[in-house]
Formats: sequence, C-alpha cells, structure tokens
Amino acid sequence: MELPRKHKYANRVKILKYVKAGEKWRFANVVAKSGKLVRDHVLISGMDELRSLV
Repeated sequence: MELPRKHKYANRVKILKYVKAGEKWRFANVVAKSGKLVRDHVLISGMDELRSLV
C-alpha cells in the first residue's frame, strides 16, 4: 500500500508593493539582488525604479 504524497510548496514568494505610477496606483514587483530585497525599489515596465513609502 502506497502512502499519499505530501504537498510540495514553492521555494519562493512574489512580493508586491502598492505604488503610484504616473496618475494611477498599481502593484509592482519588489526588486531583489543577491537574494535580498532592495528597499524602495520596484520593477515598473521592466525597469528598476526608486519608489519611497507613502
């Protein structure tokens, strides 16, 4: 008899930040370098941009 397999989960998570881009608010991916999060940096249209906390 074979035991049921345990659930496998992803090794990482996607971290989003709510920022104002132009006149609209949107969620943007947080930048990670060398496995660490870069504070106040997000990806907007594939470009690394500095966005401070609001």
